[in-house]
Parts: sequence; C-alpha cells; structure tokens
Amino acid sequence: PAGSQGYVKFKIAQQLNLSPGTVIPNNCSIYFDYNPAIVTNTVVSIIENTTFKNTETLKNFIIYPNPAYDKLFIHTTSSKQYLTQIFDLSGKLVASQNSPKEINISEFTKGLYVLKITDDKGNYQSYKFVKE
Repeated sequence: PAGSQGYVKFKIAQQLNLSPGTVIPNNCSIYFDYNPAIVTNTVVSIIENTTFKNTETLKNFIIYPNPAYDKLFIHTTSSKQYLTQIFDLSGKLVASQNSPKEINISEFTKGLYVLKITDDKGNYQSYKFVKE
C-alpha cells in the first residue's frame, strides 16, 4: 500500500459567461490495468461574484446539521429577508424558498448539495452540506 498511493492533478478551461453562484462539479475515474474504474470524490467549485461592486459575504447564518437527514435548519440573527437556493452537483436548482428557518430535504437523494443564501441587496454566501 505505501508504494501505491498518489494524486491526480488536472485543470479545466472555464467558460467565461458563467454567472455568480454557478455550481461546477468535478470528479474523475482512475483505471488500473483491466479493473473497473475507481471514481474519485466529487469536488464542487462555485463561481463567485467577480464584479467590484460593494458586496459583503453573509456571516450571520448557521446551517445545521451537516450531514442532514430529513431537515436542514437555518439560524440567523439578521432580520432581513433572504432567498435560499439548493443546487445538486450538476448545478441544477432543486429547491428555493424565501426566508425559511428549516428546509425539508427528506425527498432529496443522498449526496452533496450547495445551499446559496442571498440577501435583499444581492450579497450571498454558499454552504456545502451532505444529505444522508
């Protein structure tokens, strides 16, 4: 085992027209001889806001539990309205709600998701969570 460990490094050319909040999942399959592929963990990249407008990262949100089973809870000290959006690893929007304190995820398939919270001024923060 000591001599059979390593890593894979690669890069991709990103499309220039991706909007902030776009989720880009990535993984690879590694083949050894004629054995079935070993699929790596999926890594998620999120396109950030690249403009120079005066934006802030939202820091007054606590998302729990992680991993989650049936419900995802949102605790905030802010009195402002906010929008939550949940994306799967393909970048597909799977849920959206205005100012929820909890989100029912019982119907989601197991896996990694990205929760994006956006306030009324367009400031946002993204969180990764696992649905068990």
